Amino acid sequence: MTDVSLAFDIQSDIGWNLLLEGWIAYEREFLQSSHYALIGSRKSGRRWLIQVIKKLWLVSWDMWEHRNGILHDSDNAQLQSQTQKANKKSDNFILPRSGLYRLPLTGI
Repeated sequence: MTDVSLAFDIQSDIGWNLLLEGWIAYEREFLQSSHYALIGSRKSGRRWLIQVIKKLWLVSWDMWEHRNGILHDSDNAQLQSQTQKANKKSDNFILPRSGLYRLPLTGI
């Protein structure tokens, strides 16, 4: 098994969704260190991995912020439309005059 295959399998065991949260297979650091050594660079695989994790966190934060902005933006036309429809439906909602509403919950 190659080092790349091993890193892939270990990341699969950890989970690809967790990759976006910074849970990256340690073997990625080793692979990057090997690459840097191969090209004669003095850069560190550990430093590279730290930067990747930070970038993933920033991307995740930006995605969350964007979704939150759309959901809670007062100018969101779709949300306003859905709210108006729900309010119209609730205005027409009348409880039936059934005796069930006068009984205690234990009596039902």
